Order: sequence, then C-alpha cells, then structure tokens
Amino acid sequence: MALARHCHSGKLAAVAPGDTTPAATKRRLERTLANDRLDPETAGPRLARAVLAGWAGGPIVLILDETLNRNDLRCLKLTLAYRKRALPIRSVCYAPGGQPGPMPALIGRLLREVAGQSGGKPFHGDQGTNGLFDRPVAEEVLHGIID
Repeated sequence: MALARHCHSGKLAAVAPGDTTPAATKRRLERTLANDRLDPETAGPRLARAVLAGWAGGPIVLILDETLNRNDLRCLKLTLAYRKRALPIRSVCYAPGGQPGPMPALIGRLLREVAGQSGGKPFHGDQGTNGLFDRPVAEEVLHGIID
C-alpha cells in the first residue's frame, strides 16, 4: 500500500513484487481478503501482541482516528506510531451511528485490548480526541491507560 499509495487491489497489484501479472496478483489479493478464515477480530490482537512483544523503543505512541468512507462506513482504529510510520493494530468498523456502544466505551475497549498486549509498557498520547468525545469524558476513559 505504501508503494501504491492506495488501497485498491488493482493499484496494489501493479506495484507488487513477483513474477505474476498484475491481473493474477489482483485476483490473489482479492481471494485472500475474501477468505472466511481470515478473521480481523482474531488477527488484530495477534498483530498487536507480536509488534508490542518486541518493542525495544521508548514509550508506545498510539494514534486514535475515525475514518469515514462517504456515508457508508466508518472505521475507528488505533495505530502504532513509530519512526514516521503508522501501523494499525486494532480497529472496528461500523455504519454511521451504528457503532457497537457509546463512543467513549468503544475507545476504552480498544485501548484496554491493546494495553493487554503491551506487556506493561507505558502508553503516551496527547489525548487530542478531535471531536470523538469531550475532554472530561476523554480523561475518564484514558485514566490508567495512558500516562
């Protein structure tokens, strides 16, 4: 995705390494993503655990972001910031207004899930919630998770 600067399978296939044609690579990517055995709810915590287990750097810096796809879909994600890179490690997607519970509780759940995979390493954040919820609620949700 970084090379393609896009997330569409055709654009990814055009820059993917390998000896196959872009059309074959595109089909392989689409089959992989359509595989019912690929479960994001299981993969997310495993990815977080694998990345954070080997974390030798300083504090963990997380980015909280809600991305909109027109009026069809929203994705709330926690992203690990490291050396000018961003690696999404936990996310939840939902229809507008259809998030699984109140936003503060959902954010708290995501943070607790990632904190449980961090091996006790400290989190740091600026607590800039960008309108997801107001500051008193943010402080309540983040208390004890982010120092």
